[in-house]
Amino acid sequence: MKKLVWKRVYMPEFWPFWIFYFPAYFYYFLLAIKSKRWVYFSNLNSSMKLGGAFLSSKNEYLKQLPKRWTPITLVINNAISLSEIKKLLRLKQLHFPLIIKPDKGERGKGVEKLESIDMLSNYLNQYKNNDTLLIQEFIDYPILLGVLFYWDTEGNPRLAQEVKNLFVKLKETEKTPLKN
Repeated sequence: MKKLVWKRVYMPEFWPFWIFYFPAYFYYFLLAIKSKRWVYFSNLNSSMKLGGAFLSSKNEYLKQLPKRWTPITLVINNAISLSEIKKLLRLKQLHFPLIIKPDKGERGKGVEKLESIDMLSNYLNQYKNNDTLLIQEFIDYPILLGVLFYWDTEGNPRLAQEVKNLFVKLKETEKTPLKN
């Protein structure tokens, strides 16, 4: 037992995450004081409320983009009936599979791929609060790219980072069955 306790003390992979962030809090406050704004990083993207942090509306940002670059999107809340949603899906010509997600959220929380109307109904039954939801067409491209850029002091866009996300496919065999 004592050996396990000492292992946790001396091995950083067992430390709680807040220990690593603790020094960053002081640096955050220093930058906030220097900029005279508590959310100093919100200056980075002026077209997004608070720089895109703190549960911003995905739908509001999608509206700022040209339609040809955005998925077909149906905006609903949980107060709408399933039969009404079916009508709106037909009207927007949306077909399964679909993506559903909360309008406000981050890091993929609440995002699901729906294969049927039953899955949609189950999602709505589990999602009890009256937040706005987005139902979008599922776009099946072979790759997903992320691009991070910034504007330099002369107003020119500069590429800071390019990320290619690879999708993992799991294969079930007799020796390695997949578990829920």
